[in-house]
Amino acid sequence: NAAPAYVSSVASITGAGLDTNPRYSGLVEPQKITKINKDDTRTVAEVLVKEGDQVEVGTPLFRYDTDEIQLSIRQVELDLEGISNQLTSLQDQKKTLEDEKKKASSDDQYSYTVSIQSVELNIKEQEYNKAVKQSELEKLKASLENNEITSEAEGVIQQINLTPQTDSTGQALPF
Repeated sequence: NAAPAYVSSVASITGAGLDTNPRYSGLVEPQKITKINKDDTRTVAEVLVKEGDQVEVGTPLFRYDTDEIQLSIRQVELDLEGISNQLTSLQDQKKTLEDEKKKASSDDQYSYTVSIQSVELNIKEQEYNKAVKQSELEKLKASLENNEITSEAEGVIQQINLTPQTDSTGQALPF
């Protein structure tokens, strides 16, 4: 009535023989980690992947909300239209002052010259404002076109930080 004795072959105890699965101690780490940061001035509308998903280069990861950008574009277009109207008005005013200066007496010529120079300065200021707004409009339109962020590398999504988080040193974690 003795209890059964369990035995193993010497080959399985020493790792020799049929057991061909190598065993190693330690951690498996990725060769490269690609971190994707989101633009803090924009709102994410939709995340297209989840943790653990396999992605290829060019796989869409997330999309930005474009409603705010479209409203900003419309506002800048209205500002540009207002600046164009002011420019037209100032140019008409300059032409009128130049016509009146030709008819004015020599005593009044100086005051017309000062007024014309003031209007010319306003025209240059509005032209500068128009160039700034035009540049702003181009940037907004470019950001409207680049509203989908894609993967730059092949791999597995390890982590998604939907809410802004920081690491132990206070640095912002990637999205």
